[in-house]
Amino acid sequence: MAIMAFVITIAANFYIMLRGISGGIEVFVKYALPMLFILAIILAIKTLTLKSDYRSAVEGLNFLWNPDFEALKNPKVWIAAAGQIFFTLSLAFGAIVAYASYIKSDDEVTLSGLTSATINETVEIVLGGSIAIPAAATFFGVAGVGCRGAIRCLQSRIRKPPRSVQQHVRKPWRH
Repeated sequence: MAIMAFVITIAANFYIMLRGISGGIEVFVKYALPMLFILAIILAIKTLTLKSDYRSAVEGLNFLWNPDFEALKNPKVWIAAAGQIFFTLSLAFGAIVAYASYIKSDDEVTLSGLTSATINETVEIVLGGSIAIPAAATFFGVAGVGCRGAIRCLQSRIRKPPRSVQQHVRKPWRH
């Protein structure tokens, strides 16, 4: 199944690239971008209705929208934030260069940039935050609440196989 999906993806990419920029990429993006937003909204709704045996997605929203301002005193938080923003900007720079060719000479560059940045960040924070963080909180919890850390939560939920299965598992060779 995975190989078939890979082959279909490669064939679709080849077809889009073969058609060129105006006939391939522009046409694909014209339909794919709205579909991406629709799927993100559906996924956000599905995520917000998730429940596990121990918690719900509401804990993730509480974690997201009720920040711990004491954490700002930790220098590691600032280093992680700087790394994140430089990574994001490096990816965005390629998109800026690609889409800058579509700006007409009489367009307002500042307004276009501000509009696209505002829409981008709003979608990232609202949709992205409504999907990833509540889903992670539902299944792994928030640090310090319930299980401490994702690995411990997973370990507590994974059941050991029956004795008959354990006997057939090969033990690693030891020196």
